[in-house]
Amino acid sequence: MSEYSDRLKLRILATTDIHGFYMNFDYYRDQAVDRLGLISLANVIKDARSENPNSLLFDNGDLLQGSPMSDYLRDYALANEHPAYTLMNELHYDAATLGNHEFNFGVPYLLEVITQANFPYVNANITNEAGETLLPASVLLDREFITESGQIIPLKIGVTGILPPQIMTWDKNHLDEYAVSHERLVTRDAVTSVKVEAKSLKAQGADIVIVLAHTGFSKKPFEIGMENSGYYIAQIPEVDALVTGHQHRRFPSESYRELSEFGFDVDKGLVQGTPAVMPGSWARWLGVIDLELIENAGKWEVAGNSTHLRYVED
Repeated sequence: MSEYSDRLKLRILATTDIHGFYMNFDYYRDQAVDRLGLISLANVIKDARSENPNSLLFDNGDLLQGSPMSDYLRDYALANEHPAYTLMNELHYDAATLGNHEFNFGVPYLLEVITQANFPYVNANITNEAGETLLPASVLLDREFITESGQIIPLKIGVTGILPPQIMTWDKNHLDEYAVSHERLVTRDAVTSVKVEAKSLKAQGADIVIVLAHTGFSKKPFEIGMENSGYYIAQIPEVDALVTGHQHRRFPSESYRELSEFGFDVDKGLVQGTPAVMPGSWARWLGVIDLELIENAGKWEVAGNSTHLRYVED
């Protein structure tokens, strides 16, 4: 007799570092490119969802800046619907976090334009001096999924996010300008912020915790405020799935095989045992994390996982 009463396969899909490439057009070469842009990746997302109806879709930041189109939209998108959110709302994203480049057009622009999203934004390490976060530090998504036995069951999905603390230097002018008429913002250490928020989400009843971490991987010894802290976030016990970015690299990929001694498993897509993805940039890749959950004594727990990347095919 099985020691669990039911099983659920959950798929987490993720984009990162889209950088204004919403259409299949390379603005630097002035030509259409088939394997580029969120509009092209939409078919990859559709196919990945069709394989498992129990799917969630997230964005990991650096969405709003990075191409001539996004620069033009800085003036256009507040009076008109931003095409990023036209696409993302149509694709039914579940949540998103901020990247460091989201601050390149100033804080007021950012706070206004993200109201066009039909999904929540989260960030746990940007606060005012009193410690109050600029955005909600996390969100609990109530979702229903179909188990292997055909039962429809509710799950609480905890989602939090962080970005590099270095925005205080990179966007100092914008942040100083915001402080004159609003409040002074500061950044907290990313790993510490995730530790606090992940524990809080579990205490609130989250069945799984997903971290949208706009940060990369570094095997350097941990230090408070480090830019690329994904390796250490992966080691937080309460984190069940990790989306990374910022470096515009890809994980899992062969380029990380040399780091196997540090806990990078490129065959299974794990970092220190935690399923993780880093889906490149410019909406050319989709991160896919597959979790297998089992019901044990009335609770759902992760019993298996794997990750991979998909790309826009010719």
